[in-house]
Amino acid sequence: MIESNRESKLFAKHLIRLGDLYADAARREQLNARARLSTFDAERYDALLDQAFSAYELAGEDRKSALRREARTRIEALLAYHEEVRNHAQ
Repeated sequence: MIESNRESKLFAKHLIRLGDLYADAARREQLNARARLSTFDAERYDALLDQAFSAYELAGEDRKSALRREARTRIEALLAYHEEVRNHAQ
């Protein structure tokens, strides 16, 4: 679906929203594990993060500087959150 809609003028916006969905799912995975006091599924968390980063990076390739900045901002915020999660897990 991504490949067939690459020429859409809304392509980058949709990718950012897709990245947001994956990032939110990763955050929920971490928060649910913390609330349940159960084991943290690091593989699932990492897979969700990878999907989010991939979507944001593709969106960052857009020709519009505002969308590139938005994608970069999302990447930086997710990296900061990820660092906090990793520090808390240690």
